[in-house]
Amino acid sequence: MTSRSRKKPSRKSSSRPPQNRRKTGGKLLFGKGIDPAIGKPTQFKPGQSGNAGGRPTKTPLTDELLELLKVADPRGVTLARRIATIICKKAEKGDSRFVNLIFDRIEGPAVQLHKIGGDDDAPPVKLSVTDAHERLAQVIERIKARQAQTATQDNTTGGSKR
Repeated sequence: MTSRSRKKPSRKSSSRPPQNRRKTGGKLLFGKGIDPAIGKPTQFKPGQSGNAGGRPTKTPLTDELLELLKVADPRGVTLARRIATIICKKAEKGDSRFVNLIFDRIEGPAVQLHKIGGDDDAPPVKLSVTDAHERLAQVIERIKARQAQTATQDNTTGGSKR
């Protein structure tokens, strides 16, 4: 069998866009008398998200539980009140789990003291989770800066000295 090389027919290049693009091209639309300011009021502003609030969260179980907690028995006592009474009675009997539950609900979880840094004599620091993340980010930045400084020194001296 002999193989023949076939040339594909070449398309002539034109300065016009394909037919299907001309219908939506901005210049042609504006050239036909459509005002470019028509969509301006509804466009997103710089730094503005298209859905800032996000999709609303659905909480069907929580909604049902909240409804059930509001239901009162024939004496007028709600389920929420009965649960609170049980928790208080167990705490009164000395069950530390329920004592902690009450304190956590009323005053929030206790702030834990953490030592940050390498100094063992430094006093502990009270930190929230946000503060801890910020401090951790600062420590990471200092480590990166030291590594960059060490790498620069190694490059200028021609090797690492340890």
